[in-house]
Amino acid sequence: MAQVAGITVERTARGHLMYARIDLRKHAKFIPMLKEMGIEEKSPYDRKFVEKIKSQEGMSAVKIKTEDIWK
Repeated sequence: MAQVAGITVERTARGHLMYARIDLRKHAKFIPMLKEMGIEEKSPYDRKFVEKIKSQEGMSAVKIKTEDIWK
């Protein structure tokens, strides 16, 4: 079997094909195909939290002096 950088095929102890791990940074062409299959990236963050942060992208930051934090 040919080896391709960024793609690893794993087998069970009996030699049966089990998993294919694809480095999507090297093989981004697979992303649209995975989305068509309904496979989405899992985020460790709550969806509502992510939406809230993304909606605030244009906002500027406010600096607070450390001695004023507790006032």
